[in-house]
Amino acid sequence: MRKKSFNPRNKAYTLIELLIAVSVLLLIASYAICTAADNRNADFIVRREAEEMYSWLTERTAFADASVSSFTLAFVTLQNGENRLKLIWDSGPYYARKEEFKPEGCTLSFSGTTECVYSGEWHTLTPAASFMFRCTKGMKTASRTVSVSGQGYVSIK
Repeated sequence: MRKKSFNPRNKAYTLIELLIAVSVLLLIASYAICTAADNRNADFIVRREAEEMYSWLTERTAFADASVSSFTLAFVTLQNGENRLKLIWDSGPYYARKEEFKPEGCTLSFSGTTECVYSGEWHTLTPAASFMFRCTKGMKTASRTVSVSGQGYVSIK
């Protein structure tokens, strides 16, 4: 019977093998970091757009209350699939003026009827409305909802 001789080359990894292993680990780590960054980015975009719409609607309802004006909110879908919110002043100092809210970086959807009327005299929105912002980045979908109650209060959920 012959003894096996000890050959250090059989037990150790070569430099090439170590470099390949390290590069594979770095590739996996960079993918994980990019995915986490995209998820945070989706949350940021949705939160920013929801807060912008909240401010926009709050300013319009406050002005309508102060000037005893009314306006119509219309949810519009364009041919390219983009959704926007259009505001048309029905009375008051801005009579017949049109304004538009267009979200950037996320999609806007709506539940309810496509038209609502706000009365500054009665401080009401008929019917109440909810607008959903949704953004998908990486593996996560972020969403927020901006609601306008029948009493004209605007909130973010």
